[in-house]
Amino acid sequence: MADVADWEHIASPDALSRWEDAWRGTQPLDQRQFPDQILNRGDVRIWGRQIKGGYDAGVIANLSADCVGVSNCFGTDARPAVTTLCASFGQGKPLVGYERGEDLGDALATGWQEIGPLAVWHRLKA
Repeated sequence: MADVADWEHIASPDALSRWEDAWRGTQPLDQRQFPDQILNRGDVRIWGRQIKGGYDAGVIANLSADCVGVSNCFGTDARPAVTTLCASFGQGKPLVGYERGEDLGDALATGWQEIGPLAVWHRLKA
């Protein structure tokens, strides 16, 4: 189990705003991507690794009946703590993600397994 002492559950709109700023990095967007209402969902958990005034790493976990979806993972050397936090949230359910490139390499280096390609379906509006 990785050390998660510097990580906190994002539970307030102010913390979510600072988390999103860290997640976005240097890519400015015109609007927030994560509404404050996400904090009220029992099946979603957001964590950030604390630094002075904000976060330098983070993740979102989405609990379903079968697994825990791990997304929006960012930060140097974050994967071990992310795995520990998400596994605890999932209470034994498998963790799944959709990493590619360098992120996939980081996941594989920390014990994750590649199981195949991801298919994304999108319904066009009529």
